[in-house]
Amino acid sequence: MQVPLAIVALLSVIGAEIGRLIVVPVGGLMFPVLWPPVGALLAGLLLSDRERWPRQIAVACAAMLASLVVLHGRQWTSSIALTLVFGVEACIANWLVRRRPMAISPTVSAKSRS
Repeated sequence: MQVPLAIVALLSVIGAEIGRLIVVPVGGLMFPVLWPPVGALLAGLLLSDRERWPRQIAVACAAMLASLVVLHGRQWTSSIALTLVFGVEACIANWLVRRRPMAISPTVSAKSRS
């Protein structure tokens, strides 16, 4: 199964907007309690072939960057940093799940690990 890039982008933007609604104040700043775009990208990575991963990561990160900068007027520097953290977090989670796929989920095939 291949997840279309438009779906990954749409879920990333929607997830970012939902994440902005569930925040806690920390020292005058508002931090999200959870960040759904990581889950959206992780699902896309787990359901797709390895060849599509770079495009999915790029599209999801671009969608989150657009949400932060265009929709909410955040600064580019902090938005790029958050976007990089977002992409790396999803990649690490993908790697962890695929390390032992049968122990976690029978839907992730051993073929996709290679």
